[in-house]
Amino acid sequence: MRIARHFTKEGQDAYDGIEFRKAISEIRNPDGSVVFQQKDIDVPSTWSQVACDVIAQKYFRKAGIPQETIIIEESGVPEWLSRHAAKPGTTFAGERSAKQVFDRMAGAW
Repeated sequence: MRIARHFTKEGQDAYDGIEFRKAISEIRNPDGSVVFQQKDIDVPSTWSQVACDVIAQKYFRKAGIPQETIIIEESGVPEWLSRHAAKPGTTFAGERSAKQVFDRMAGAW
């Protein structure tokens, strides 16, 4: 299946036209105690707080994400869509950026 390029330009990063900002997502109990909190997440600057909360709480993978990766080159697969493997000796954590979610979802589709 081929999908024609529509919203991006060849040779340009897909995120060049999108401004990102740092945000905080949290869930609190009625007594004010924190149930969930994630600080310094990267989201598009136009997103509402609700949108930030939804991606952080529902879509971010919470663990098992290598902090450094290497690209596995495959013939006919563009670099941005290439599989990645954990760099030897890297640490693992959760996702912290909407870009990570976008890339993961685009790669799955």
